[in-house]
Amino acid sequence: MLKRTMLVVLVALFAIGCGKKEGTEKAEKKEAPKAEQKEGEKKAEEAKEGIADFLGKTEIDPVCDMEVAVKEDTPHSHLDGKHYFFCNPGCKEGFDKAPESFLKK
Repeated sequence: MLKRTMLVVLVALFAIGCGKKEGTEKAEKKEAPKAEQKEGEKKAEEAKEGIADFLGKTEIDPVCDMEVAVKEDTPHSHLDGKHYFFCNPGCKEGFDKAPESFLKK
């Protein structure tokens, strides 16, 4: 009976110890996405700064060649110092994956 109790206690302590290590790893993993998120937010802010000159104008979506009225919430990308505006988030996503294929047109 004593051996069984000791075994149960050891298993419980082992499980607690493993849980603490796992919790620490999870905390470290949560911090990394926060840093990436901040970097993404910074890039988004930098891109937004330059669109003031385009507000109220029309641009051509490089993916589908559709005319786009530029507003503050218009999907856009900033590449090599130039802004590209899109009719919808799907066109932006396609452009962001392979911009060179749409700029060769």
